[in-house]
Amino acid sequence: TLMLYTGAARGDAVELGWNNINDGRLKYSRNKMAKRDGVEVDIPVHPALARKLDLVPKKHKTFLQTEAGNKRSAAGLAEVTRHTDKARRAGLADDALRAIKCST
Repeated sequence: TLMLYTGAARGDAVELGWNNINDGRLKYSRNKMAKRDGVEVDIPVHPALARKLDLVPKKHKTFLQTEAGNKRSAAGLAEVTRHTDKARRAGLADDALRAIKCST
């Protein structure tokens, strides 16, 4: 959901947290472009995304964390995504998908 509504790459998505939200806007510097142009992203938070983010405790430094509460890596997020895509193709229900996400 985070990547869908922000267009953020995995490397950027795992860095995003409450410190990037201000006055209903999401602001961050793209990691890939930071060394070159320092491209700044400044977009409104979509209402559907806002509802999902409201479920994330404010104490979390990033929105995407592991089950243990650690910051998720871009590689870890890619692995979770691969498992989720495979599970959907195999016809597993959303509850099973959540279990897969929590186990990585």
